[in-house]
Amino acid sequence: MNQPVPWVATALLAGGQSRRMGRPKPLLPVPHQTLLAGHVDSAASLHRPVLLCSDRLDYRAVVTHPCVHIHDHISQAGPLAALAGAMHWCRQQGHCPQDWLAVLSVDGLLQAADLLVAVQTARQAQPALLDGGPGAVDVVHLACGDTTGGLDIVPAGQPEPVGSQGYPLLGLYRLSLLEALLDCLPQARRVMRFVQAQNRAVIGVAAHWQGRLNLNTPADYEALLRQLGAVA
Repeated sequence: MNQPVPWVATALLAGGQSRRMGRPKPLLPVPHQTLLAGHVDSAASLHRPVLLCSDRLDYRAVVTHPCVHIHDHISQAGPLAALAGAMHWCRQQGHCPQDWLAVLSVDGLLQAADLLVAVQTARQAQPALLDGGPGAVDVVHLACGDTTGGLDIVPAGQPEPVGSQGYPLLGLYRLSLLEALLDCLPQARRVMRFVQAQNRAVIGVAAHWQGRLNLNTPADYEALLRQLGAVA
């Protein structure tokens, strides 16, 4: 489990409108800090650049580690536009198309260090998981459900494994996907539709992450606080 961090930067997606929540999700308090602060702390601990993908919202003043503020490739065009902006920055830094970018939405508790553990565990079962070449995967993302603890390799065009709920904004994307992203923007906004067009690996996470990966409404947030034993 002491493999090096296999990605060149960590993109934290924090540019959503939070309409259903009614207040900015990155600033929601959980025990000891906000969601965003926890994500930044975890990403910074891995000694890779932290890309704060918040488009017109600049949260750098409320975190304690240096971050690169990334604007969406096309403003208000959804998370794929944020992903394109982060990939473009990485390519500008000289990283090659076969390198990986870690992507995490900040509206849940699973952080960069947790993603690293999941990926390292999967690579114990399949050491060549992140290698390039014919038939290689270009996306690795997490899922809950019947895939718990497992690893599925899914060819392009195939749906998610039966019984699983995929989280495409918790995973790794190969930088070579930038051109495909640019081709489909701004029309494409559905992340899973884009992901299902790629060869990908789906890593099942432990059952205790259920309800902690994606907060959309005040009810989701209150349920999370109850799980954590915190006061709403």
